[in-house]
Amino acid sequence: MRTLILLAILSFFSFTSSAQTSTFLTNFSNTTLQSPFIYSKGLNQNVIKAISKHIEREEMFNNRKYEAGKIIVFDTLILTKEEKQYILTELKKQSDTNLWNQLKIPNSKVIPLDTLTAISKDTTKGWNYFSKVYGKTLYNFSIPIFFRNNQYCIFYYHTTCGIKCGEEVCAIFIRKKSTWTKWITIFESNVPYIN
Repeated sequence: MRTLILLAILSFFSFTSSAQTSTFLTNFSNTTLQSPFIYSKGLNQNVIKAISKHIEREEMFNNRKYEAGKIIVFDTLILTKEEKQYILTELKKQSDTNLWNQLKIPNSKVIPLDTLTAISKDTTKGWNYFSKVYGKTLYNFSIPIFFRNNQYCIFYYHTTCGIKCGEEVCAIFIRKKSTWTKWITIFESNVPYIN
């Protein structure tokens, strides 16, 4: 009997997490102007390590602004040890591209990694070919990691829109009613994706 109850609870959380992930990613893809939403599966190990270092190193995450020569902190989040450990464990899992097989993102198209590698290595094709055949922007992103009763999540995304065009963002998102909003930036830069 205990086993049946445990299995029921685990399947409920698995379904809830999967549904929450789909809702979040649908919300995210809808904020882009590209149709269809073009993405590749998986996260590079270097990206996973970079996110993990930020999570391990920081005790407190906050939003700041500079005003009148002073730094003003206006939002703060402190992760518990248990939350940090949970996030780090979930990040390690993201080297497995099978996680992306479960995604259901409306109006999207997945570009296999071997296709991207072949295009980038072919000097006659490159980014011009990609943009003509597939679209102007390629997204690479993490599976969102939800915590505190699914009120927050950590999410990483990277866009490539040319050889010298791209954006990389890792942030904590907050749920307000049914909408997810970028809340606290962990790190960001404007860099093209190099595989």
